[in-house]
Amino acid sequence: MVAYLAELARKNTAPPDFGSEDSVLKGVWNGSSPGRVYWGMNALAAVIACYGLLENSTAVIIGAMVVAMLLGPISGVALGLNEGDRRLLWTAAVSLTGGIIWILAISIVIGLIHHGEPLTEAIVSRADPKLFDLVIALASGAAGTIAVVSPRVGTAIFGVAVSTALVPPLAAAGLLMARGEFALSGGALQFALTNVVAIEVAFPRSSGSADIVG
Repeated sequence: MVAYLAELARKNTAPPDFGSEDSVLKGVWNGSSPGRVYWGMNALAAVIACYGLLENSTAVIIGAMVVAMLLGPISGVALGLNEGDRRLLWTAAVSLTGGIIWILAISIVIGLIHHGEPLTEAIVSRADPKLFDLVIALASGAAGTIAVVSPRVGTAIFGVAVSTALVPPLAAAGLLMARGEFALSGGALQFALTNVVAIEVAFPRSSGSADIVG
């Protein structure tokens, strides 16, 4: 499935020619296009997140957020919808879907390997999202907006903010699914997907947003 999605995205990854005034759009295009680094970094993020959850270690989980590369395709989906760019929207949506499935699949494998480990508070908490978690996702999306459209702000730290809302619940969903805890796994997966929607909603819907923030 992941290989199929990667091939679909690859067919549309060559970005169009951009003028100097379209640096934001060019950057989003590049971030939305999957490649070896994208798959590799998200695989490492899944591994780190899973072991952080199993160890109930906040510090390790934060490390997974640093490694993950999900802000690019998320911003690509948002900008594609905003600008009516179907090609960008398709490429970013396939990249994001593939990244989510990739992280989930790796988490399931790790969950099968460590099937006998007890469920930690860090895992269970991701299966029972609260209103505060939705607020975090909205704030992360807003921060990602500023990072993407403003040349004054680097995107790395805001990529961490976005990954906060996605990587740990996806990893928790995979670990729980591997144990047959489908009710809890469904809660964690719903948490992650709800956060995706919240982050997208937090991105601007005005084509002039780059000028406002830049």
